This record gives sequence, C-alpha cells and structure tokens, in this order.
Amino acid sequence: MSAVEESRFEAADRGTWRVRSRTSGKRYWIEVGAGRIRCDCPDFRIRRASEGGHCKHIRDLAEHLGFEVLRQIQDKEKAFRSAKLD
Repeated sequence: MSAVEESRFEAADRGTWRVRSRTSGKRYWIEVGAGRIRCDCPDFRIRRASEGGHCKHIRDLAEHLGFEVLRQIQDKEKAFRSAKLD
C-alpha cells in the first residue's frame, strides 16, 4: 500500500476512524461499535435508509483493516459495553 493510500485512514479514538474519500478528498468519521458501523457521509444515510447497506468509506476501511479485524473491533466494543452495564 502506498503512503498516499495509507494516509487515507487515521485511527482517532476508541473505535473511531477518519477516512478520506478517494473521489472528493473530504474526510468522514466512521464509528465501529458493537454490532454496528456508522459513517457521517451523506451516502451512508441514503444507503442505510433505502438499502440497509454501507457506504464506500466503510467498505474501504474494512478492506484496509481486513474484515476479520473489523469484526474483532466490533466484538471488543460489544464486550466493553456489556461490562459497563454490569
């Protein structure tokens, strides 16, 4: 992966990523939580409402991290939230 491609993805806070769009160059926040992944781009809201799917930024992050890593993050968040409720 090139340095330019690598710089598209920035880990921010716990389960939060900042992803730069390939097409527009804008940056969007992605939150990876227990059983859910959200992006603050307009496309995510449209796809979620109409198709129940994910935007290209989430797909790009999943490819960057690896789908298994993304699933592990979700599992850790689920365990963390469950522990907080106990």
